[in-house]
Amino acid sequence: RRLPSLRWLFAACACTLSACVAAAPPPPVVTVPASYAGPIIDTHFHLDPGFGGSSLQETLTALDEIRAHGGVATAGLIVIARQGDLELTRSENDRVAELARAGGGRFFAFGSVHPGDGDAAIAELERIAALGVPGLKLHPNTQHFDLAAPEVERVVRRAAELGLVILFDAYSPFDPGETGQFVKLALAHPTARFILAHMGGPRFFDMAVFSVLNAYPKVFKRNVWLELSAVSHIVFGSPSLMEQLRHTCR
Repeated sequence: RRLPSLRWLFAACACTLSACVAAAPPPPVVTVPASYAGPIIDTHFHLDPGFGGSSLQETLTALDEIRAHGGVATAGLIVIARQGDLELTRSENDRVAELARAGGGRFFAFGSVHPGDGDAAIAELERIAALGVPGLKLHPNTQHFDLAAPEVERVVRRAAELGLVILFDAYSPFDPGETGQFVKLALAHPTARFILAHMGGPRFFDMAVFSVLNAYPKVFKRNVWLELSAVSHIVFGSPSLMEQLRHTCR
């Protein structure tokens, strides 16, 4: 029995595809403003140990100089906990909370714990929430943990219960499947609120998965936000990376 020629097969496929395209609804029109003129909120001021000076006022002055230079209205101050050094973790969390309180609305705080510290991490989460710290910073690369580890999910679950916003560093050169792990955490913890730093750069297109998930509101509760800190250093003037970034933002 003779098989139909490839020419007829391709013609049939082309007709089917044309019919599908004709029947599909038109894509939504996305209007992107030419520029942004509103206040700038920077969620990513790293507050390293010893930064600023010996006094609270000296540190605030140093932070205000950076904030004013960048035209930033409000800035999030970040610390990152080291595993096993609970005394330093508590001290840094106290420091960032005090600076935010003294900043008169110019700053807000992200405390930190290390998921590998187990029960002590959960206790510190509860303590910083009681201090009025609104956010938690976790950094898989710097803190050397695996996003898929059960201790990370435990911290995320408790942070969500306490109402803490969770700011993750969202690019790892060591874990090509990291974006998928963020998706799993967001789906498994719909009441948690996640901010993914650096927009996954330079893998900007990976972040478009959250736009796809928006089409499934019964599953995805739109509890993930993306921030753009440091992307200029990642793009380095590359036209292709810049276009990826623009496309993903749209």
